[in-house]
Amino acid sequence: VYHLAAIPGQKWGISKQEYYRFNVQATAELLKNCQGKIKRFIFCSSINAVSKDNKFTRDEYGKSKWQAEQIIHEYQEKGLKTVILRPSVVYGPGDTGGMMLKLCRFIKEKRFYMVGSGQNVVSLVYIDDVIEAFIKALDCQPSGGIYEIVGPDILSIKEITRQIAEILKVSQPKIAIPIWLARLAAFFSELFSWLLNLEPLVTQHRVDIITKNQSFDLVKAKEKLEYIPLVRFEEGIKKTIKWYQEHGYL
Repeated sequence: VYHLAAIPGQKWGISKQEYYRFNVQATAELLKNCQGKIKRFIFCSSINAVSKDNKFTRDEYGKSKWQAEQIIHEYQEKGLKTVILRPSVVYGPGDTGGMMLKLCRFIKEKRFYMVGSGQNVVSLVYIDDVIEAFIKALDCQPSGGIYEIVGPDILSIKEITRQIAEILKVSQPKIAIPIWLARLAAFFSELFSWLLNLEPLVTQHRVDIITKNQSFDLVKAKEKLEYIPLVRFEEGIKKTIKWYQEHGYL
């Protein structure tokens, strides 16, 4: 069983209770029904579930994924073979609800502003590599592992936006906003959005994505899953933008 169903992290206006119900309790129910009936349970978690010393510091989405992982561990100990994959920021043709389309639109419309220095690393992974990782998880030995699924590049947000701007034939974003100012803007954006029942233009979660270092190790996935990501960002983003343009999204 491949379990990929969830309320994703970029959904606005989702309560902590809803994340828990759909991302944690539903996973527990599925595990209960799979016990003793299937060969392997492969769970799509998230890089947002990474915690330090079991102390969670991220958003409710990531917390719900981490909680689901704890239940999966319990079933692994009961004899159900499980594998947990934690994809980083996934992009590619067909992705219209994630970060990449918004980022490309802002850059094209010259509405993207660098937050901070732009030197922080963002882990991205192309959809074809993610699919390959899930296929590899079917037969990996032993079961019970957790694997971070990232792409072959280690790129700063500054380099990512530079490559996107070059493909779109627009100037690279040059205006930089201090992180504290972005946090303040996100606070008021979220506040007014709650009052008006609208999606905010900027959120604390989005500020996190473009300002925090998100560099993860591929060694474990390479050794245990034999996962080797092949699509470099330069190639993947060209294919993605081409798809967006052909389908009227850019």
